[in-house]
Amino acid sequence: MDAKISIIIILATITNMGLFKIIKKEKFQIGIWQITETVDDLKKIANNLFATKHKNTNRVKETLINNILVNKLLPGAKINYNNYGAPFLENKFISISHTKKIACVIISDYKVGIDIEEISNRPLKLANKFVCNKNKVLLTEKKAVIIWCFKEAIFKWYEKGNISFKKDIIVNNFKTNEKGIVKAKFKNKVISGKFIQIKNHYLVYLCEKKINL
Repeated sequence: MDAKISIIIILATITNMGLFKIIKKEKFQIGIWQITETVDDLKKIANNLFATKHKNTNRVKETLINNILVNKLLPGAKINYNNYGAPFLENKFISISHTKKIACVIISDYKVGIDIEEISNRPLKLANKFVCNKNKVLLTEKKAVIIWCFKEAIFKWYEKGNISFKKDIIVNNFKTNEKGIVKAKFKNKVISGKFIQIKNHYLVYLCEKKINL
């Protein structure tokens, strides 16, 4: 049996063990996975179709979940990685993010970036490393998490590196709710993203055509 067909059949019959949510919009799809399985559980779900060279348990889990999620959203797709370690698909754009508890993938015909972070005081404590002084007075624990995620998502979307999170991405003030819109000035352009609270995490993503920067 063709390997591509095998992947489609196997993933069509899985029991959605850790699959937490799928968000489908006109321009993109997001898959969210709550990480509860062992490596052996994930290998059974994937039927050992997705090889990984990693030895670290968390990295093995991430690789397996990435491929399972992508094939749930786009059956038969295979994740490749460029020389910088960034993931790519043959005919779509993709971005990936993980915490210890949740993994997420976004796929689109447009350029995308995504990041997820557990809500904690860590980003707030480190804010002086990635938030410019004029934004600091506006910070709260949740805002710091969203700003960090948004800047990470922009970094992934931009794909060219050489970005100072503190100097090059200036995030506008915004209200922290369960979901909302956040904007930033980046390379003299306004970039918009959206955030969603997922359990005790914030997920931030952007999806738009690459603009001249």
